[in-house]
Amino acid sequence: MLGWLLEQLGADPTVINGGALVAWARAGGVGSVRRGTPDAPWVIEVDESDRSLLNFHPQWSILTNISQDHFTLAEVTELFRAYAAQVQTGIVCGAGVAAALGAPAARLVEVATPPEHDSAGWFVTWRGQQLRVPQPGAHNALNALLAAEQATQLGHAPEAIAEALTRFAGVQRRLERADANGPVRVVDDYAHNPAKIVAAWQAVAEPGRRVLGVWRPHGYGPLRSMLAALTDAFATACRPTDQLWLLPVFDAGGTANRSIQSRDLAEALRVRGVNAALPETYDALGAELLAAARPGDTILLMGARDPRLPVFAAEIAARCAARQETP
Repeated sequence: MLGWLLEQLGADPTVINGGALVAWARAGGVGSVRRGTPDAPWVIEVDESDRSLLNFHPQWSILTNISQDHFTLAEVTELFRAYAAQVQTGIVCGAGVAAALGAPAARLVEVATPPEHDSAGWFVTWRGQQLRVPQPGAHNALNALLAAEQATQLGHAPEAIAEALTRFAGVQRRLERADANGPVRVVDDYAHNPAKIVAAWQAVAEPGRRVLGVWRPHGYGPLRSMLAALTDAFATACRPTDQLWLLPVFDAGGTANRSIQSRDLAEALRVRGVNAALPETYDALGAELLAAARPGDTILLMGARDPRLPVFAAEIAARCAARQETP
């Protein structure tokens, strides 16, 4: 979001991102990479999963939140403390993050304005502006808040920032619509840890519209280490009218310890009053979703690593649309 915003503001940045931006991909580019002018800012999405963020010593950094993912929460916090110590000028961060970072040399700019909701969706009031992006969810409004504050710290005007954000087309597999505004919405998202799962689910959960949620664990280790937190996440997000399907763990091969499976999460959820179906294949999942979906529902597909997920999202969207067109 920051890279795109700076482009719109005329800064001509070089951008290296994990996910592909929808606007850049539509224009025929790679989507996740943009080459700017030599003296313009570089915007790089760094990664904590392999600790490679410690290879960077940026002038500025954005830290939206700190939550458990690839390591324990204590390990993640310590990792980000070490990274924060390497930032040169300033860190723009979300609510509660500054306290977790200790006392780095960089200036901490914590923006903690809570998002608000009206008939048009979520927004944040900031520097006399209302910040809105087209993507749903309170977390997207907060993402816009941090990107806007960072752009302001780099010298850009709040009015121009707010206007540009209203045109942000989003990132592939981040609450990306796979349907063509059909009666059954199909949304594809990269959510793979508890915080992201709750954020994605709540973003699409509207009154009177069921969520038919699908999640594929992206590895045995993450499922094992986050089992309790994942149980809490789905128990929190899944409303009584919603439904949940858990695909088998994505198996990338190797010597992984396969002693935990999706059924273990399903059993933990049943104790919490959430019934999760366990389709063994995408064919079985597709048949069950088609049988369950009705106009007004949202099919939410979530997970990382598996390249089949976005393909399946397009397929199930097409099948739902074809069913509605059949007399």
